[in-house]
Amino acid sequence: MSDPAASSTERQRDWAGRFAGQYAVQLDATLTQWLGDEQWRQLGSGEFRAAATAEELLQDCPPVIWPGLMPPDALPILGNEYGDWLCLRIGGDDQVREIIHWYHGGGDWIPWGRTLPEAIAFQMIRDHLPGRHYRHADPAERIRRCDPNDPHYLWAQRHLPAETTRIIDTLLADQAPQAVMPLLEQLIATGVASVSLHAEAILRSLDTPLRQLARNMVAPLGVDWENEAIGWRFDADLVPRKHRAALAQILKVGEAELGGQDWERAGQHAASVAESRSDLGWAPLTLGWIAEKHGHVSAALQHYSRALPASVFADQSVRFRTQGNEEDKFSARRLAVLLKQHRDSALADNAEYWQVWSEASSSERPEAIADYWLRRAAQATERGDDSAAYDALVQSGWDLGRTSIRQYGPLLTQIAAAAQQAGQKARAAVAAAHLRCFEQRFPS
Repeated sequence: MSDPAASSTERQRDWAGRFAGQYAVQLDATLTQWLGDEQWRQLGSGEFRAAATAEELLQDCPPVIWPGLMPPDALPILGNEYGDWLCLRIGGDDQVREIIHWYHGGGDWIPWGRTLPEAIAFQMIRDHLPGRHYRHADPAERIRRCDPNDPHYLWAQRHLPAETTRIIDTLLADQAPQAVMPLLEQLIATGVASVSLHAEAILRSLDTPLRQLARNMVAPLGVDWENEAIGWRFDADLVPRKHRAALAQILKVGEAELGGQDWERAGQHAASVAESRSDLGWAPLTLGWIAEKHGHVSAALQHYSRALPASVFADQSVRFRTQGNEEDKFSARRLAVLLKQHRDSALADNAEYWQVWSEASSSERPEAIADYWLRRAAQATERGDDSAAYDALVQSGWDLGRTSIRQYGPLLTQIAAAAQQAGQKARAAVAAAHLRCFEQRFPS
């Protein structure tokens, strides 16, 4: 005879099956194992070490979801204990399409891998790469580095290509050469966490001590931080010759060290990302600036116009040093300059978006852009394209963001309904979970 108590326990511990059922998601083998083998009970050694528990994720209102801030297709899976999360990002095919690093301080995000093992591997790689590290913001506490025996990495290792783990082993044994770019390119060639590694390669190609500049450092030079000096952190060629010696002294480096950016190599890595992704502004805007540097105005306009609709939460402006003196988009600032200088030029892409953007004041722009996407969603619904309606509704909330958190309740209702109408069951279930969390935390 079967043991009813044992059967009940087995059902309770069918974490993968219950998770897949609650969120209508098709789990790959790695997530099935992560949940089913209770790997999430382990505490890692690196920054992202504390997993969301299966019990938390299976609650009606998971406490780890930040509704209205996290994208509505995101489910937290591994956290750093002070608010940031690695999140599963759900695709329209009811599968996990990638893992993102979501920052609680502002809601920005960047891809970390196609699968959870890739994201964990990228954390190990990032922690042990030689040279300066550029994080999104000052960390809330001392950053932990992954130990070689990190239990999450040891788990992930079983799901990674042998060549990837071999290269990581050289990093962990401090056997890697100090020339970081060849090492990054070897890792990219293995196909693991390629988007996040391309981002690192761009940052390393453009690394210069100038990227550490702060407003107080340049005060003795008497220059305008917001309209001049802030750009020196992005492109060393913008520094006037008369200030270079003083800057070298301020930064305690040789004057020759202020330059050395490899824009050609950065462009190669940006192009690799831009070929397959239209939602990551940092790739096309890098290409746009390179085109500008070479005097190729039409190419620059093309790249910037393609970058224009990408969410401000995905442009990584702090790490790439493209932020301006207000919450804005680098691509839009450059389009405004180029179109003023070249009045006969026109945009081939996203002209309607640009019209809405350019006609709104900075204070009006979030609402104007949100309304633009809502119109696009309504038009898509009218022509029976529910998938496009879903995408536009998400953009209406996560392009520039809404002016009030209260606006996300009705929007999440629309997003969940559009996903359901489009047959995207997993996205509908995840958006519905976000909505329940929103209603619990922001009761009317």
